[in-house]
Amino acid sequence: MDQINHGLDVAKQYTDYGNLNQTGMAATADVLSIEDTGTLINYNPVVRLKLMVTPQFGPAFEQVAETAVSKIAIPRVGDKINIKYNPANTSQILVV
Repeated sequence: MDQINHGLDVAKQYTDYGNLNQTGMAATADVLSIEDTGTLINYNPVVRLKLMVTPQFGPAFEQVAETAVSKIAIPRVGDKINIKYNPANTSQILVV
């Protein structure tokens, strides 16, 4: 039941952050750590990423994001990924 609730929370996150894809600020992020949450969405694992975000403007900041990733392209520590974030609330991050 906990896994189902977690999966629903992650799915809700995608709808809540859906506008970030259009309105979010683009940035790159270095993967500092990655952890499997045990949840799957469409057979793809949901992972918790600890990121060092480097925005185009302003100082870098650390943030944690949960996202579904392709099981054939799971990020690794040290990888650089593209994200979008809400500059008014940097805890809102969308991995693109």
